[in-house]
Amino acid sequence: MPYLPELSDRLWFAIHCLERDETGAPPSFKSIEDRYGLPNAFLSKLVRGSRKQGYADTFSALVEALNGLRPKGARVKVTQQWLADGGDDGTPEPTGVVPPRPDQRWRRHGDEPGWGKAVDEALRVSGSTVPPAAYLAGADLPVYRPVDTITPELATAVAIYAWETCTVEDQLRYEEKAAKLAGAGQLPRARSVTRPSAKR
Repeated sequence: MPYLPELSDRLWFAIHCLERDETGAPPSFKSIEDRYGLPNAFLSKLVRGSRKQGYADTFSALVEALNGLRPKGARVKVTQQWLADGGDDGTPEPTGVVPPRPDQRWRRHGDEPGWGKAVDEALRVSGSTVPPAAYLAGADLPVYRPVDTITPELATAVAIYAWETCTVEDQLRYEEKAAKLAGAGQLPRARSVTRPSAKR
């Protein structure tokens, strides 16, 4: 389950599991409140953390809204228990990018627990064709959906994607940083590889 410690985190995540419009945006707070009879600015206050809970009937209406607006075929329903305390009755699936909550910054993959260990394991795999510099680029890549567990395979996929979408200048910058870290014994050296062509 993604790390969603607060009600505000779970609600923000659940809203990004709803059916999206043609621009990829989930329903607005106001449209949800109007359609399901929720108090004005209720969702905004919950998401920003200025309100920590709702009355029982309001909370029921909120859960009804989160289930009523989910995409057809969605497997997991939002329950009051999950919304209230992150209970183990399932986490809904995002329908696209989950940006940071308002007034919060993007998390990078390198900020996720287990990133460093996963990268160490991935770099030690014999025959790896991913340069250490790519993992540095991957560490800087924002997390677009909360991540359950960083595995060596996920770290490698993120590194390859980040490397392929870097400019040549960024690749050179990451290579210089990787060389300094390797020289200081902080990053394993990888065998020489052909650098993927960068996208401009």
